[in-house]
Amino acid sequence: MSRLSDIRSQIRATQIELDVANKNLDDAATFIKERYKMGLAGIHAAQRQEQIVRDRLKPRVKELELKLRALKAQEAEELRKEQARRQQRHSVVNRQKRANLTQGELVPATIYPVNSEGVPKSSALRTMVQPVFFHFNPKEYSLKIKNKYTDSGLNQNKNYNIEFDSQIEPRKLTLSSIWFDTTQSGEDVSQVTDKLMMYAEQDTGGADLRTSLSVANPTYAAFEWGTFRFLSVVESVSVEFVRFRPDGIPTRAKASLSLKEFKHRALYSKQNPSSGGRPEVRLWQVSLGDRLDTIATKIYGDPTDWRLIAQHNNILDPFSLQPGQTLEIPARWRL
Repeated sequence: MSRLSDIRSQIRATQIELDVANKNLDDAATFIKERYKMGLAGIHAAQRQEQIVRDRLKPRVKELELKLRALKAQEAEELRKEQARRQQRHSVVNRQKRANLTQGELVPATIYPVNSEGVPKSSALRTMVQPVFFHFNPKEYSLKIKNKYTDSGLNQNKNYNIEFDSQIEPRKLTLSSIWFDTTQSGEDVSQVTDKLMMYAEQDTGGADLRTSLSVANPTYAAFEWGTFRFLSVVESVSVEFVRFRPDGIPTRAKASLSLKEFKHRALYSKQNPSSGGRPEVRLWQVSLGDRLDTIATKIYGDPTDWRLIAQHNNILDPFSLQPGQTLEIPARWRL
């Protein structure tokens, strides 16, 4: 039996006992009224009898009233706690539903590293490039493809000799006004935009940049939003910081991307519709009291898997989590 049910049982029992005591008092008052007809002697006797009954019952009635008031206060407190627990459970459910949503509660556009075949890279691979989940989806994006033709003048039919050049230029994708905002958590938004910047640099496979630039490969990336997927290299990234904390830490940024396709869309590898092409990563908004081991228990069912989350998010101190902080939670099998 829950504590609330136990309190309510006590309230019912106390109320019944109080009703009985009050009825006895009413019976004593009725008794004296019946004796009014007997003359002064009967009235005096009835009054004495009523007083005896009242003196005996009043303390008990008072005690029961105080007990009932205290029990109802406990019931109200338990109801408040139960409501808070329901709200917390509801919040957890909503947080789970929003785990892969933008701040506008939409499925986020994502850019993530792939290999030269367009296959998402595992988190276990040594790479400096990490997936970036957009905080707000772009309002629009534009695709551009440009063909080349050669003109050799007019032919005998007075038509221009225009021939298609076999050098087909890759498609280009432009995304402007991509907003990132960490105002609520107070985190440095450049930690997100720096990840975006890495896509415009060479992929060294995690090696030292000072010794590997000469042999580095292009950073292959996939932009994915809904059913649209674009395998590309990033030609340019532009970031403008527009909001700051009092100490100068940026909390809002506006970015733009220019991407060039490295693999013709007809040759894209087929993706499993149930899993999609994006990496198996979800987002977790840290709440007050969250720890890496409790998060690992909720996600993986094993608190010892907290190291996977720490490694993926480059967390050196597992006790440094802050409410509002966003963590990327990788699928265990990809690590």
